Amino acid sequence: MNNKLITKLLESALFVALIAIGGLISFPIPISEVPFSLQTLFVLLASLVLGPIFGTITCIVYLLLGVIGLPIFASMKSGPFVLIGPTGGYLIGFVVQAPIVGILSRKIHPIIALASGLLTIYSIGVIQLSAIAKISLTSGIIVGILPFLPFDILKLIIAYAVYAKILRTKGGFLK
Repeated sequence: MNNKLITKLLESALFVALIAIGGLISFPIPISEVPFSLQTLFVLLASLVLGPIFGTITCIVYLLLGVIGLPIFASMKSGPFVLIGPTGGYLIGFVVQAPIVGILSRKIHPIIALASGLLTIYSIGVIQLSAIAKISLTSGIIVGILPFLPFDILKLIIAYAVYAKILRTKGGFLK
C-alpha cells in the first residue's frame, strides 16, 4: 500500500472514532425520540475533509460498527434494529450526505455543501421518524428538526471553521 492510501485510511479511522465519541456525547430531548448528539458535527466534518469516497467509507464503517453491536450510536445504542427505528433515518442520512458534501465542497462554498448535507440528514431522518412514529411530516419536522436546528447550525459553523483551519495550515488531513 502506498503512503497516501495508508494516510487516508488512518484519517478515516480517526473520524470513525470521533463520530463514535460524538454519539456518546448525547442527551435526550423531552419532546423528541431523537437525542441531541455531536455525531452530526463529526459526520459533516469527515465528509468535508475526507471527500466523497473516504467520507462515505467512514460513515459506512461507523454504521457497521454500531450495527454489529458496539454501543456507539447516540445514547449508547447499537444493533441493526436501531437502523429501522425512529432515529435510523438520521443514521442512514449520514451515509447519504457524505458524497453530497464531499462533491459539492469541491465545486461550491463548503458552507453550502455542509448545509446540503445537514438537509439530507434531516430529510431522511424526518421521513423515517414520521413513518415509524406514525406522525405527520409536519409533526416530524417539529420534533425531529426544530429542537436541533440552532445547535446543528452551530455544528455546521464549527465544522467549517475546523476545515478552514486545516486548509490554512495545509497540514494533517490535507497533505
